[in-house]
Amino acid sequence: MKRDIHKVDNYLIRLGWLALVIGLLSYAFSTDVQATDPWVLWTPLAAGALMLPIGYLIRAKERKVIVLWDILDTVSDVRMGDLESSTGFRRPFVLEALAIINAQPGAYFVHEVETDRIVDGRLRTELMAVAACAGCGAPVNERVSLMAESIPGCTHCGAPVLNQDINALRMAALREIRGRPGAGHGFSIVLFLILLLVFWPAALGYAVWKSGVVVGWIARLRAT
Repeated sequence: MKRDIHKVDNYLIRLGWLALVIGLLSYAFSTDVQATDPWVLWTPLAAGALMLPIGYLIRAKERKVIVLWDILDTVSDVRMGDLESSTGFRRPFVLEALAIINAQPGAYFVHEVETDRIVDGRLRTELMAVAACAGCGAPVNERVSLMAESIPGCTHCGAPVLNQDINALRMAALREIRGRPGAGHGFSIVLFLILLLVFWPAALGYAVWKSGVVVGWIARLRAT
């Protein structure tokens, strides 16, 4: 499934081109440019000139964030150093992208400062109840975390209480978690259009805020 994190970039780019076309047509077909209200001529051009670069900047960053998100979804547990060397993304950008990703429905990745790893936080909350040892059948009543580095041993025979592959259990749990419905996205196209009609700079500010870019900048500043 193709991810579209921000959505606001789509609106900004489309409306930016539309505003430029309207402004240029107004200028070209105005019979008396001097007598025409400057607000009518220059407002669409100014709006388009601001919306387009902001929309394309948001989209460019969004594509990098999606690349990182796809990687984290695949591995679910990775060292920060390995991630930096394999992708070329620097630590400040990764932390900024994590804040943006975690603002999306159903996403929850955690940077463990002690180990300098990024793990899928949803797996840290998923526990498997093990009633009996898989080796000897003795009662153990253990709860095993799917992010555990190793499977605890049976107090009776010493064998791991699970004979299943922990990585396979993690992948199965992730598939189940991803199938759960998430919360709705916070961006309101209705509010955006109302602000656009009333005072377009306010609509632009709302779009930038809801894009998550500001949240990412704050996360980067906190990390420095």
